Amino acid sequence: MKFWVFLGIFLFADAISGYKILFIFPLNAQNHWQFSQRIIKTLLNRHHEVTCITSLPWPESMPINYTEVLVELPLNLSQILHQKKIGQAQSALSNILLFTKLGKIRAEHILNSPNVHHFLHRNDLSFDIVINEEFYVESLSMFAYQFNAPLITISSHGYFDFFDRQSGLLTPWSHVSHPLLGYSDNMSFFQRLQNTFVSFSDLLIRNWIHLPNQMKLARKHFSHLGELPTMDKLVKSVSVILINMNRFYLPPRPSMPGIVYIGGAHIEEQKPLPVNLEKFMDGAEDGVIFVNFGTFEMPTEQMDIFLDVLGHLKQRILWNYHVESIPNIPSNVMIHKLLPQNDILAHPRTILFINHGDMSHKYESIQYGVPMLIISLFGDEFGNAKLAERAGYAKQLHYNELNSDSLMSCIEEMTLNKSYSNEAKYMSSIFNDNLVSGMTEAIWWIEHVAKFQGAKHLKSHAINMSLFSYLLLDQFCVFILWSVVAAILMYFLIKFVIKVISERKRQKRLKLY
Repeated sequence: MKFWVFLGIFLFADAISGYKILFIFPLNAQNHWQFSQRIIKTLLNRHHEVTCITSLPWPESMPINYTEVLVELPLNLSQILHQKKIGQAQSALSNILLFTKLGKIRAEHILNSPNVHHFLHRNDLSFDIVINEEFYVESLSMFAYQFNAPLITISSHGYFDFFDRQSGLLTPWSHVSHPLLGYSDNMSFFQRLQNTFVSFSDLLIRNWIHLPNQMKLARKHFSHLGELPTMDKLVKSVSVILINMNRFYLPPRPSMPGIVYIGGAHIEEQKPLPVNLEKFMDGAEDGVIFVNFGTFEMPTEQMDIFLDVLGHLKQRILWNYHVESIPNIPSNVMIHKLLPQNDILAHPRTILFINHGDMSHKYESIQYGVPMLIISLFGDEFGNAKLAERAGYAKQLHYNELNSDSLMSCIEEMTLNKSYSNEAKYMSSIFNDNLVSGMTEAIWWIEHVAKFQGAKHLKSHAINMSLFSYLLLDQFCVFILWSVVAAILMYFLIKFVIKVISERKRQKRLKLY
């Protein structure tokens, strides 16, 4: 009896010993939510209390240690993005300006929510740590200042240059490509020229347009806190940045200890497939092709192209799509919403994954060694597709070039040419050869920052240095000054010596006469 009483007390104490975490998820995108939700679930299982600001409600019964601050009306990006622009590769500068615009709209939409407005004016709350999904919504990081808590940011989109700057490192543009360009670390002269132009323009846009816009939002909605820290000071206070990237996937680049790779953290262990799916896949003697474009609503013309091409293939097709009632679906095609993507990709019959180049899709595909046909739709997906195609385990098909012939040609090439499958399996072996999983890494760093009330021991003094001092220009100026002074002294010394020697020669000549 005493044993069970002791065990109950121990478990109860363990259950309440976790940290109080505020998790901010500003995106209305199911695939990114799955990544963040997986981290939240792991934190909940470790008995932490999580309060989440989100527009996506918890899909099942809400855990007792999870509190939801729901943004009542999710932001509909279709009202902002024109359908005709989807799939069209915009210039890098256009995308940067678009991200800046979307970041302002997203942050304002969330802060104007009645539930969030009520939440940020409560005085009875405290948190041990604040985690913000990092995608151009820095004003939401002001919650960390409000609750006097350490700040962690998560990037499910990849590695951006400003992560380096806010950690005390200048990105070397000579061999580190801007993420929207997708170049390798061996750039040609003109690629380096373009990379420098885009990266410098990104820096100016961020410092002169984006951060001032976010600061205006912060002053408007957090004015009850009195004087606020500048946006530059706020972003430099970030303890750790968790990036959904794998160190073996990116070209080598310098980094800082507070920038942590957690690529594939959302990937779960394989589960048994539902009976109908397992039967469908096991019977596919020529393999299964999996299709998933997220929440993208495909226009009728492109849908007809896909159904026509897929219907002529000998493989069976599984398509994850939010609309199931589509007419004239071929007999070898099964369309369902919320298909278990991880378990489908893990099935040995899966031979190809057609998707839009989302980061999470890409890592699940690499995890199980499945080659990809990428049809990018928006933003950083084009750069992701370039990197994957260059690595040899993927092929890119531009959306505006999509027709029956091009789609059929790409699918036939990728299913018949074994080099794609072989390269995907090779990348899978590299991806899975880690000391710890991405999730273990993510949770350890979150708890580490909470435990030590920040991570000041990871912050370089370089974040406080001026560009003049960082680049040693002050040292260079002193060196130039010393060189000039030394040259002047040497000049006068030589002039003096020459004068003395000349005077002595003149005196000798006078004595001879």
